[in-house]
Amino acid sequence: MEDLRAGKRTTTLQLAEKLELGGKRQARSRVAASGVDLALLDQQAKRQALQAAVSDAFYQALTAQERVSLCQAALTLAQKVKHIASQRLAAGKVAPIEESKATVAEATARLELTQALSEQRVALSQLASLMGQSQVDFSGVDGQLPLLPAALPWSQLAHTLQDAPEPQRATRELERRQAEVELQRALRTPDITLSAGVKRDELAGETMAVAGFSIPIPLFQPSQGNLREALHRADKAQAEQQASLLRTRSQLAQALERYHSTREEAENLQQIVLPAASNAHDLALRGYELGKYSLLDVQDAQRSLLQVRNQYLRARLEALRSATEIERIVGGPNSAWLAGKSLPFPE
Repeated sequence: MEDLRAGKRTTTLQLAEKLELGGKRQARSRVAASGVDLALLDQQAKRQALQAAVSDAFYQALTAQERVSLCQAALTLAQKVKHIASQRLAAGKVAPIEESKATVAEATARLELTQALSEQRVALSQLASLMGQSQVDFSGVDGQLPLLPAALPWSQLAHTLQDAPEPQRATRELERRQAEVELQRALRTPDITLSAGVKRDELAGETMAVAGFSIPIPLFQPSQGNLREALHRADKAQAEQQASLLRTRSQLAQALERYHSTREEAENLQQIVLPAASNAHDLALRGYELGKYSLLDVQDAQRSLLQVRNQYLRARLEALRSATEIERIVGGPNSAWLAGKSLPFPE
């Protein structure tokens, strides 16, 4: 409204619409879409990390539970040896020191059982925490440790690295930074504003149509600094993409090497060492009952058997943890990192 005096004022009603040029709208859409892709990848990575942590805690709880069973069996054997020593002492076949040694061995086995129970409670507490529980409302877990699968060779696994979560996220980040560069370049193109309306001139007593066209003149190019910043961010994202691929390759190689090593160790312990240690313990115990072996031989065989069983549990747990780490690196348990062949490890 111009000149507010009645009879002389001029009133204009006008609508204006800006028309974006240079592909600004498409560039903004690409930036937004890449941001959504990054958010989805982050969500997927968090889910896979949580799944790997829960699997790892569950494997540790199962292993701790099995170790408790082993310690209970060792305590039962120690009590049996003590009973045999007491009988032989009563028959006058051994010195009282043998019964004392058997008592010490029984007390040691009881302490190891107490320690194993404490480790089991810690493992259950960690599992309950990952499940969102502030307190442990269960005394154990059901299930068995899964079979140890045969992994694909490195030459085949290396081809899947491009689709691994971390390099894939780095690639999406690079695409987002490149989209931001295109947006800043598009912003350098000035937009056109079209307007249309009506104008009432009270003095002349006329109503007229009004149309307009405007375009800014970017004399100082204020977006030049933003463009340089976007270019530097894109260069950084490209370097981070290459670093991410190398880092993932190194992590996968280390996890795969640990898996093969611990899997082979568990296989050798289960197939060769465990049967030999168990047989040596049975022979020593039977020989002690018949008076052919000393108490020291029995205790040494029992200690060796318990040590081998614990080594087997540790090797199998480490192999499963390495397998879980491989699954997390290459993209979760549904990824094709397995050769489809599994090696059983019976108790």
